[in-house]
Amino acid sequence: MTDRDSEIDFENLDINQTLLADTVPKKKPKAKAKKKAASESKTTTSTFTVPLSMQELSEGDKLQYTTLSTGAKKGAPKDYSPTQSYKTGDVIQHKVFGLGFVTAVTGKKMEVLFPETKKLLVMG
Repeated sequence: MTDRDSEIDFENLDINQTLLADTVPKKKPKAKAKKKAASESKTTTSTFTVPLSMQELSEGDKLQYTTLSTGAKKGAPKDYSPTQSYKTGDVIQHKVFGLGFVTAVTGKKMEVLFPETKKLLVMG
């Protein structure tokens, strides 16, 4: 044996552990756990509102449509055009949805009650 081999005792576990510990780099803890916790908190606090056009027509809305259609103004309803302005109570004729009643106006949008659905439409 050489002098070098006699200096190292491979039978000694403490030395082996020390040698291995010096050669193996220590891993840093991952930061993904923090990001995951943050993303979980975002999903639990966010709420989802169903768009008006996807909501089912309630019984109250159906009754309101029936009431409005029986008491509607005499004469032809206005043809819907996004460039025209409307006010609450106007009766419109839409090419796709049919006869509708303007139930609310906010800025440049109006809520219109049709026989099967409610829609939020743009206006002039």
